[in-house]
Amino acid sequence: MKSATLRHTLNQVRAHPPKKLNSSLISEIHEKCTSAESLDDLLASSFFATVAWRFFHADVTNSHLELLLQVSTYEHEALSRQTCVETIKEDPSKLRDLLSRILQSTMVYRKQDVRLQACVFLFLRVLLVSSPSTLEDHPLFAKWCSSMFDSYTRALKTVPEGNTEMSSLLHCFLSLCLAAVVSKSVTCRDTVKDSWLPFHFMKEEFDFTTQRLASLIMLLLRPQPLEIFTSFQISIEKLSLQGKVPSAELAPSRFDVSAEEFGQNLHSLSKDDLLQLAEWAGCRNADESPDFLISVITHVVLGTGVSYRRLQNHEMFTEQDVFDLFDTPKQIAFVPSATFPAFMPLSTDYVAQIEARNAFEYLKQVNLRAESVLSRLTITDPTADRGIKGTSKYFSEIQHIEVYGSKARLNPKNNKIVGSISPGDVILLLEIQKPNRHGGVSRLIKNGINACALTRVHSTSEGIQVDWNSIGFEERFNALIVVPSPLGNTQEAYHQVPLCDTLVELASKDRESIDGLLCGLHRRNCIGIACRGSWHEEKENQ
Repeated sequence: MKSATLRHTLNQVRAHPPKKLNSSLISEIHEKCTSAESLDDLLASSFFATVAWRFFHADVTNSHLELLLQVSTYEHEALSRQTCVETIKEDPSKLRDLLSRILQSTMVYRKQDVRLQACVFLFLRVLLVSSPSTLEDHPLFAKWCSSMFDSYTRALKTVPEGNTEMSSLLHCFLSLCLAAVVSKSVTCRDTVKDSWLPFHFMKEEFDFTTQRLASLIMLLLRPQPLEIFTSFQISIEKLSLQGKVPSAELAPSRFDVSAEEFGQNLHSLSKDDLLQLAEWAGCRNADESPDFLISVITHVVLGTGVSYRRLQNHEMFTEQDVFDLFDTPKQIAFVPSATFPAFMPLSTDYVAQIEARNAFEYLKQVNLRAESVLSRLTITDPTADRGIKGTSKYFSEIQHIEVYGSKARLNPKNNKIVGSISPGDVILLLEIQKPNRHGGVSRLIKNGINACALTRVHSTSEGIQVDWNSIGFEERFNALIVVPSPLGNTQEAYHQVPLCDTLVELASKDRESIDGLLCGLHRRNCIGIACRGSWHEEKENQ
């Protein structure tokens, strides 16, 4: 309803463009702009050029400024266009006023205007990527760089539970940091002054999207090579700490070390010993707590953070990957997803990086299918008779799961679904509970989704035979959704192997040209996956 009303207002603006700034019109549109679809409507109506930017001046209202920033950000991030940014740059005087306003508004953290600060961070992220020199040339930028980071880091390290505005601001702040650390500009990269900053936000007390953003920044700032474990063992001897970390000293590899036992060893060390190891790990801040230093050392030595391999492993995807990753803050009409941005340069491990990107695109299709199916259901209490009402050709409750070795046989309640499944298809297994309005995350509040896992179908001759890696969940998974396959079918996956081998061989000879080729393949793959997913959803809705 709001979207239709917004379109009606925008149609009136298009038919009768205002000749002067109308603050009440701006406020009305700002109030109705609540989603990405609203921003699409604003772009389609030429509102940005004919109203938002045309009547911009240094003292416009926050509502006016937020609309201008959100439309520009959305066009660049979601549509890969920068018409709005180019329009802004065409008027140097107004551009200078705009930058002065937004840099001053985020020079230090303020409890007021949190939403505006979040919008500013996302717009600055766009400028860091599309036109870093525009920022660097502004007289306030150096001062902003020297004060902004420390101020917001201190304020956001302890976000009160349930404070959605602060959580949204933190998400946008980390999104800006993610762009800064991969910027081509050294000055912009130096905006992130503490390379261990993201580590503070990888704790469980923060929501999953915050943890994931922080993990991605850590992965870019401090990639963890496998040989780091050997270096750690050598450093123990150099620092005269023999016998103090027995769990790791004689272990063949980091995979043979218990993280719990390793942590106990570190807790028994003195503060001076911890500081020595933390300095070896690259953390030289003596003011940090022992618990933080132990977390840093464990992260570096055992590689406990996110890796490209972890991000592309479908068997490791959980309810957080499938659902929580896409549960972005709702206080702003559009917020970028917590994933590698399209502008991120390829690393030395670029094959794994591209596969990780493709895995995220696949996750988006799984999420779209799952949300589409769940929207057709009414879930009250799965344990009760008719506790799940509604139908979807992709959905069935599970009566029983029989596990034998690395395989399992699913007996669906809806036997018709077996006929629509083929070997090689992918299934999303769900543990559905009674929806809990105090669940904290949308999947629990709306649909009672407590856990999930992806698995591949092997046979449908007797029930549905699938891979089984979910030990202990045979009594918990009680429903399934058939989701799109990562590459359409198994045969297509096999055809990718020689292509990858060829690309790796070419990469060793000509890095520059292969980077462009890989990026092209990445885009083609994503588009193909997206098209398959969209086609399936259209068929479901018919």
